[in-house]
Amino acid sequence: MKLSLALTLSSLSSAMSASWTNVYPNAASFLFESTLDEDANTFHAVGGQNGVGAVLMSSFDSGQTFNTTTVGVTGMALAVASDSPNVLVAGVANTVYSHDDGSTFAPSKKSKGNVVVSQNAVSDSGNFYLVGALLQDANGGVSRSTDNGETFEAFHVDELKTAARYGAFKGDTWYLTAGQWPQTQDSASYENRFSKRLHRSGKFDLSSSASDGDDDATPTDWMAQIVKTTDGGKTWTTVFEDEGNFYLNGIDCFDENTCVAVGESDADSPSPGSRIFTTVDGGATWNLSLLVSDPQESLMNVVFRSSDEIWAVGGNVSNRKFTGRVWSSTNWKDDQPEWEDVGGVDNAWFVDVSPSKSGEDAWALAMTLQSTSSIFYYG
Repeated sequence: MKLSLALTLSSLSSAMSASWTNVYPNAASFLFESTLDEDANTFHAVGGQNGVGAVLMSSFDSGQTFNTTTVGVTGMALAVASDSPNVLVAGVANTVYSHDDGSTFAPSKKSKGNVVVSQNAVSDSGNFYLVGALLQDANGGVSRSTDNGETFEAFHVDELKTAARYGAFKGDTWYLTAGQWPQTQDSASYENRFSKRLHRSGKFDLSSSASDGDDDATPTDWMAQIVKTTDGGKTWTTVFEDEGNFYLNGIDCFDENTCVAVGESDADSPSPGSRIFTTVDGGATWNLSLLVSDPQESLMNVVFRSSDEIWAVGGNVSNRKFTGRVWSSTNWKDDQPEWEDVGGVDNAWFVDVSPSKSGEDAWALAMTLQSTSSIFYYG
């Protein structure tokens, strides 16, 4: 496998025409997830602001201006999905929806099953999906709304061995990533089981790992799993599993068979670093397309910019310095794929990215050394 580390402008294929700009420094205390509508003008990001609570940050003019709206979810807003004018925002234990691009919100209701404690929100083909733990069910699964977020049906996934983290949805074919990392649990609570984790800095560890509620639980080990359904959540199978080395974060699929997922582990693992896995046969086989064997490397999320191009985002922390990573590949299907870092942004740790499907621009959320979150624009 060939690894291209593009650290200079001359080595970046797209650097001559585009670069990253911090368009909203210190936008909020935390920003976790973002979404970009098909018109590439409407952008939403969610998180939390100290002293304020859960917030939705929106731009309807390609980042020229931003609106900040307080939303009524428990704790911080962890996940967002949109299909304009419909917007979904999820917190630790409840979800709200909007039918007017985030101007006003109403609480979602459960139609069947338990509410999902959301880790990730996704919009696909007119449906909204929430991925995470179900209340009173540590490993959980996924909830689906077919009425623009007003009501949700929960799907328990017995196949999961640890808490569900991220999902990808194409028709009746759904994929969920799951995972855990080593940590002794002194107590169990929904908040520290199910929310997200930023690893090396210590600033964004909102979660520990899956727990059975035993106060005397022994340390967990690294665990990574991908489960799949082809019948809309009725039955599930495990299509990827690894124990003892890393856990998985984001996943994205271009179609029912073509997917990419990212994982990571730190110095406590026998195989530290960040990694990217791809499949073109519906998960029957997974190719380790990129491995960066550095315990300071992290990958949080991943997206298809097109059928040929993948972007995976994260960062590196060394000597108290953040460097934002955006790994890009257009030949990821080859036997020896090449990956370029089209990030290389100082004082930024990317946690999410929302590229446009039709153009060259993109948006990203990043943590900074100042313990705040900023919004970046690529174009």
